[in-house]
Amino acid sequence: MSKKISTIGYEIPGFSNLGLGFSSKSSLMDSDILLVAPDLPYYENGYYLGKVCYGESGSFKLKEDLAHWKKELVNSLNAGKTVFFMLSEKNDFFVDTGSRSYSGSGRNRNTTIEVTPYSNYELLPAGIGSIHSANGKEILFVGNPLFSNFFKSFKPNLEYKIYLEGIGNATPIFIGKDKTKILVTVQLLEV
Repeated sequence: MSKKISTIGYEIPGFSNLGLGFSSKSSLMDSDILLVAPDLPYYENGYYLGKVCYGESGSFKLKEDLAHWKKELVNSLNAGKTVFFMLSEKNDFFVDTGSRSYSGSGRNRNTTIEVTPYSNYELLPAGIGSIHSANGKEILFVGNPLFSNFFKSFKPNLEYKIYLEGIGNATPIFIGKDKTKILVTVQLLEV
């Protein structure tokens, strides 16, 4: 019996038909294996404190889509499906909470839009430790021999954009040169 693969936020070259649109409200019940990248689509935005700040309608749509996929991913993990998270650079931003505060009166009345911090990792259904954005190319292989041929073949082309700390008893596959930062891991997430 063949396994059905679906992707969210990630396209397998030559297999764009496997991708599910971020705003599609698709179900993951039909999928057996999932590849998920926390790369969010563009929504209406501006800036706050030098970071992207999604506007009222963009914030609502973004939070709605994130909640949908988080629920679908939790259901998939609880059903025992295989889920690969392709962790990309962490992007911090702000979203409109929908709350407003007012000061002054008459022509001097000011409206303050309440915002809250978010990141592209709001998509993940469970904690995976601390995620730190940092780029590098010095990668050491320490994991399951199943990945050794991959590492030998692609080592000159590999780079990392994040590293993980404080992830408990996960099994590292690739680590940084200082041997204290995990770059790739196999981890059973508890949801």
